[in-house]
Amino acid sequence: MTLDKSKIGVVKVRKYTKERLDKIKKYRRETYEEVINELIDFYKEHKNDNEELNEKIVKKFIVTGK
Repeated sequence: MTLDKSKIGVVKVRKYTKERLDKIKKYRRETYEEVINELIDFYKEHKNDNEELNEKIVKKFIVTGK
């Protein structure tokens, strides 16, 4: 994917958040853009799933970062 540098914005995250993003990368050189978009896609696909399951996913992913 070629990036148009005129359309790039800056998102600041804490070091802890960056470390959590690093842990869920599929491969070392995967970009944060790719990781964040995968998380957004996953959320969109599953936001209407069973509420109890969503709570488990949120607790597991957001609280523990795994």
